[in-house]
Amino acid sequence: MKIGVCLSGHYRNFDYNYESWEKYVFSRYNCDVFLHTWDMMGNRNEGSQNDVNFSESLDKVKYTEHELKKKYGFTNVVIQDYKAPLQEFNEKSKRVRELRNKTASIKVISTNVGVLSQEEVNLSNRRITHLYSMWYKAVKCFEMLEAHNTDYDLIIKCRPDIRLRDSFNLDDIDIGSINWPWYNQRQQHYSEPHDYYAVGNFKNMKVYNNLYNHMDEMESVLDIEKPVNIFWDNEIDRYMQIPGINKFLNPHTLLFYYIQHMGIQTKEILNHCILMRG
Repeated sequence: MKIGVCLSGHYRNFDYNYESWEKYVFSRYNCDVFLHTWDMMGNRNEGSQNDVNFSESLDKVKYTEHELKKKYGFTNVVIQDYKAPLQEFNEKSKRVRELRNKTASIKVISTNVGVLSQEEVNLSNRRITHLYSMWYKAVKCFEMLEAHNTDYDLIIKCRPDIRLRDSFNLDDIDIGSINWPWYNQRQQHYSEPHDYYAVGNFKNMKVYNNLYNHMDEMESVLDIEKPVNIFWDNEIDRYMQIPGINKFLNPHTLLFYYIQHMGIQTKEILNHCILMRG
């Protein structure tokens, strides 16, 4: 079985994660491996607690493209200037940023045991640039793979900061679907796939990795100005209503609706991955 592996995004701690990839993928299957990364490591600075309030290290990647190809036997590697496409990201995300700032202090209507109340939701600190840069890297990595070869039985899309568990296998893959693990337990209104790992055939994974070129389209598909994103919050045992823009700003949710919009069949698989953020 011929497999194309697309690793895209910040390099972070791939040196540590490589061992698991070599053990469970590269040594088991006939793989072409492509890495499209930034020239900044992107590890979180000490004290960072969550996905919103944190800062990243701007330390330079210590390898050249040639050194990485030689060190890990990659088929091809691109290390890109982290600042180069920022203007492009800002231009593409203009409407999203304006709406995010406009709804930064929106009052959210919720209900608890039939009693309506209002709560303040702050969206102003959602990381829009990171959202665009992530999917920019995905499409660029796939383009690199496609330029090399299109004859693959499976494509694996992942990030360098992912370590594989010892349970990893491809036994449950449906060749006609996008196969992905889910972020939350399946619940009505609040379940979504991981946005960092997926497996499928060449045709489907080309669509999967092309979200960046559909960002404007998804603004309309999700009707991001309409505040009708409702879900059940188990922690407080009630329904929550939040601005429609949140469906776009949440990367997992955006990916789910994009794949749904593109009409591609999906399959939930076991999560064989561990996110290892520095």
